[in-house]
Amino acid sequence: MNDAIKIGLVAAGVLLIQVATGPLLSLGGARPDFVLIFVLLMALQRGRIVGLWTGFFAGLALDFVALGYIGVFALCKSTLAFWTGVWLDDRVGSVAIGWWMFILMTASFLQGAVVGVIVGPGGDMSLTSYLLQIVIPSTLYTGFVGFLWAVAPMGARSRGPLAPASTRGRRSLR
Repeated sequence: MNDAIKIGLVAAGVLLIQVATGPLLSLGGARPDFVLIFVLLMALQRGRIVGLWTGFFAGLALDFVALGYIGVFALCKSTLAFWTGVWLDDRVGSVAIGWWMFILMTASFLQGAVVGVIVGPGGDMSLTSYLLQIVIPSTLYTGFVGFLWAVAPMGARSRGPLAPASTRGRRSLR
């Protein structure tokens, strides 16, 4: 099967999980962003161009399903995936869990802040309150889920996406 079709099917599954479990996993307004985790993993595994396109289409689908403002998530996720891929191109070897957590949590916070600025916090909530009550807890929640994935047996073993590129069978790093 073509790689683009595989990525599209997995992205659709992740989007379904995001939409179906989002309200169930909500803790005081904070929700983990499974789609962001997937998009950043695609950028780490397959490079900035695949991350860019995965982020664009997954973000656009999420815009239609969840946000109601077309293009905001597409812009955020594709930009964050592209720059994650650019960052990876300059690194040699594997991505340590600490760097993965830094990348994921920074991207999650930036996405939340950009969405808050473009869409607005809604209601009578100020941007500062939105950042403190929604964005930061969501960033921590997404980071926790990303950490659990990274230390899970599939992610931590030699064939996982946080392993060195030479063991994953993908392009070698410069």
